[in-house]
Amino acid sequence: GRRTAGSHNDDTIGSRLRVNTRHALLSGLTGLALATAACGGDAFEPPDPLADAGVAGDGTLPTVLEEIRAGWDMPALGAMLIHQGQVLEIAAVGRRALGSSEVVTTEDLWHIGSLTKSMTASVAGALVEAGQISWTTTVAEAIPDIADDIQTDYLDVTLEELLSHTGGLTNQEVETTWWQTQPHSEPLHQQRIDWSVELLNFSPPVARGTFLYANANYIVAGAMLETVSGLVWEDLIQAYVFQRLNMSSAGFGAPGSSAVDQPWGHAPSGTDFRPVEPGPEADNPPAIGPAGTVHLSMPDFAKYAADHIAGERGEDGFLRAETFQKLHTRISTQNVSALGWGTLFRVWADGIALQHSGSNGIWYAVVWLAPERDFGIFVVTNAGGELAGAATDAVTAALLERFEAFVAQ
Repeated sequence: GRRTAGSHNDDTIGSRLRVNTRHALLSGLTGLALATAACGGDAFEPPDPLADAGVAGDGTLPTVLEEIRAGWDMPALGAMLIHQGQVLEIAAVGRRALGSSEVVTTEDLWHIGSLTKSMTASVAGALVEAGQISWTTTVAEAIPDIADDIQTDYLDVTLEELLSHTGGLTNQEVETTWWQTQPHSEPLHQQRIDWSVELLNFSPPVARGTFLYANANYIVAGAMLETVSGLVWEDLIQAYVFQRLNMSSAGFGAPGSSAVDQPWGHAPSGTDFRPVEPGPEADNPPAIGPAGTVHLSMPDFAKYAADHIAGERGEDGFLRAETFQKLHTRISTQNVSALGWGTLFRVWADGIALQHSGSNGIWYAVVWLAPERDFGIFVVTNAGGELAGAATDAVTAALLERFEAFVAQ
């Protein structure tokens, strides 16, 4: 059925792995979609809320994180508060892989899943600034070679409709022949074109203009950006995002190696987690890149988030201020989706908060930005599934408490 903003939803990408989003925490901040997760007859008992979350910058964040990690039984957690363009505090606790003695660090690499989408939208913004494409460029204008091969409903779907999940595209990415005949050896641009053609032959499941979260939107948008620029998406994001911000840790797919030199993702298995060694089986196929394959360090994500906050506040950064503001603006009043971001009114944000979460099924990441108050929250775990989402919600709540105590000092 249709996934609506405000639910804790999973956008399933096959039985192997998933790329997920949650566009809203259900209550004002921390409502969890599940109180218990019943697995094999055993109900998981969520831990009690923290008695005292402390004050941002007081040195207790590792202790707070460890209490939440142990309570939710996560392999590891990382968390960061960004304020006035700087990292206010950062910590990481737990193990890189269950069964290993290697502990996580604040410089470790984390897979951020669908948080990649706002980066792809940022690439689009850079190409709009460069005059290579416009927000209203259509699929047929950007990729004329496929116009005869797709359903006519999609010929005039625009870049901004794709980036806001309002173009009427399917979310049945795994129901394609392309998905079911992996692996593919063609160049990545050709893979994205081939997959796009198949996705653009589904009958529209919803009316155009209706929000339906789908990775397909970003696969097609990525193919459009590649075609107009002549560069593959991986090179575009390197040039227009990572290099502009000196995000030297950023890359694609599962980070690290069999040596446990970085965190490994963990697949939910009942109420436990199973470590997944890095490799092709540890992430979705590279062709889905524009929808969700980036990994990076927390300090590098801070650079990216700080620029988005500053841009909304009217400052130029790796993009012009007006481009950031376009990315953060809802395309219609009918839904909360901007371009790569969910936009949600929150009292604690003094207005609109920008939000997204991401998971390939074995990692989980969530970001909240509050531009009016010039701060942001980023939380990661090297595990997937509902409990990982709930644990990151608990960390988000603690970080917000810590920030409020900090500004009240």
